[in-house]
Amino acid sequence: MSRSRHGLKGQHISSIPQDDVTQKVIVLEDKLKDLEKCFDGLEQDIAGILKTRSQKVSATILPVEQIWKCCKCGLRLGVYDPQVDLLRVRYKDFYAYFKAGEGGFTKVICRSCSHINQVNYIDKDK
Repeated sequence: MSRSRHGLKGQHISSIPQDDVTQKVIVLEDKLKDLEKCFDGLEQDIAGILKTRSQKVSATILPVEQIWKCCKCGLRLGVYDPQVDLLRVRYKDFYAYFKAGEGGFTKVICRSCSHINQVNYIDKDK
């Protein structure tokens, strides 16, 4: 059954009164216009989300901060700010081990390859 030759109910177009065909075409055009409006709205929403997300990512990491990557696979583990001596790690399923003070360390398990990454605390004043 070809769409160009048959109506919505499988009838041949020549057997449907012309007014009915015209009315169905008008209804379909209206529905198509509504779909196009929805699609345009979705495109604008997606563009806005991507713009907001890129602004958040670029605003999060300052030039003085250093990205801490996994030693084995290079996945980003966190961000270190040397000015305030602060390591930021954020993830929903997160495991870390810390030992504070002199001889202290931070261990984070990579979510990609399970490698245990360790950063040792070094006192700058000594």
